[in-house]
Parts: sequence; C-alpha cells; structure tokens
Amino acid sequence: MLPKVGLTTTSTVSTDEQIALIRRLNNANFGSLILALFGVFGASLVANFRSSEWVWVHTKGAFFIFFGIYGYAWIMVWMSKKVAEETGLETKPVSMAVFLVIGTVAYVVCMVALVVSIIVCCNLREFLAAMLRLTWGSKSPGFWWHVVSACTEWVVFLAIALVLFSIANRMRLFKSWSSVRFSV
Repeated sequence: MLPKVGLTTTSTVSTDEQIALIRRLNNANFGSLILALFGVFGASLVANFRSSEWVWVHTKGAFFIFFGIYGYAWIMVWMSKKVAEETGLETKPVSMAVFLVIGTVAYVVCMVALVVSIIVCCNLREFLAAMLRLTWGSKSPGFWWHVVSACTEWVVFLAIALVLFSIANRMRLFKSWSSVRFSV
C-alpha cells in the first residue's frame, strides 16, 4: 500500500488527477531506480574487467552503464517536467534535456564510428585482439574512426555527469519541500 501524497498546486487539477499523477511519478521513480542499479552494475563490470583481457564483459558493462544511467536520466527529466508543468514548484529541466540529447547523439556517433573502424581496420576477431588496439598506429586503416569513437565516448560520459550534477543541484535548490505532503 502506497502512502497518500498531496501536492500543493496553483492549478485547477482534480484530486483524482493528482493521485493519478503521483502514482505515475511513483512508478517512474521506481523504474528509474532499477535502471540506475543496472548502470551501477555495469560500472562495476567496466571497472573490474579490463577491455584488454575481458573485452566482452567490459563491453556488456558499458552497455549496462549507458542504458541504465541514461534511462534513469531520461525518466528524471520526464518527472521534473511533469512536476514543473503540474505544480509550478520548480522550473522545467531544460539544461538536463540538452545534456541528455548531446550525450545520446554522441553515443550514436560513437557506435557508428566504432563499427566503421572495425570494418575498415580488419574483421571483428582481429579487432578484439588486445595487441591490435594497444599498438594501433595513426597510419593504420580505421584508426581515425577509432579516435572519433573514443572521443565521443568521453562526450557520452561527460554529458551524463553534467546531467547528474544538474539533478543534484535541482534537489539542493528545491525550496518547496513543505508543499509536498505525505500522509498515511
């Protein structure tokens, strides 16, 4: 049984609509928690399995990080937008959305550049050999595609860091906690 939650709003939204909104926000919040846990699990895989020795485990961890943390962040943007629209208690999450779009586009560019670097360089089996990636010279085929992939990978992680800092800052600056009432 979920606690009853009320939001003090300036809008003319009915109590039933408020309850429905609170339930949607509560479900979204729980879903974002699950996605964030997947992201943390992925970070653990990336940190504990080096790409030079456990490339598949490391890569799966990277996918968990991206889809978990970015899924979490997109849900947070949606929730912040809903709270801003329905209650007027905070501003719309414009900077968070911009950083997320930049990070998502960078991820697509990263994956395309990675695939192109593999195709231009060699086959997948040769690419997965750690020695090739460790000694890849700038004159080798596919090298510059690999550089684009690596650079955009950093953009992906820096963008999500900015989003997480934005979420933390929004929580710190939120002054309307007294307008959110919890009752059982």
